[in-house]
Amino acid sequence: MRTDTLTDVAREIETGLAELDLVNYPCGNLEMLWGREPQEDDLLPDEPAGSCAVLEWDSAQEGWKGFLKTAKSLKATVVYTKLKKFSWRQDFYEYLDEGDELSADELASLQVKARPFQSCDGFVAYILLAFKLNDVWHVYQETAGWYKEYLDLVDG
Repeated sequence: MRTDTLTDVAREIETGLAELDLVNYPCGNLEMLWGREPQEDDLLPDEPAGSCAVLEWDSAQEGWKGFLKTAKSLKATVVYTKLKKFSWRQDFYEYLDEGDELSADELASLQVKARPFQSCDGFVAYILLAFKLNDVWHVYQETAGWYKEYLDLVDG
């Protein structure tokens, strides 16, 4: 049986942000902040195309507590957060929209294999934290084990 291990972690992160006096800025599409080319009408014209570097933290090393402590020690004031809640139906069909065309038999087979993940509906799939310092985005991601299994299945 799969469990929602990250909901409690998300609450702990919220508390940790407050204790360290860091602003928690929830962002639905956090990856957009560093994953797109600046546009002509952007509010931040001082960031030319291609100037944004991303430093991905190893979650096994320091964990989210180390990430937040580092953000504070580097004088960051805002930590952007994203909580991805899993929706079996939505995630499954979004995957199909992005992937290769499947035959009816392949689709039915994949749906049967993915069906056990319906029990994870509403669970937190991953938590993403980020802060920007000196034109570098520092990014931390913690992903639920069951979600990694799900991605392996649908990507397989």
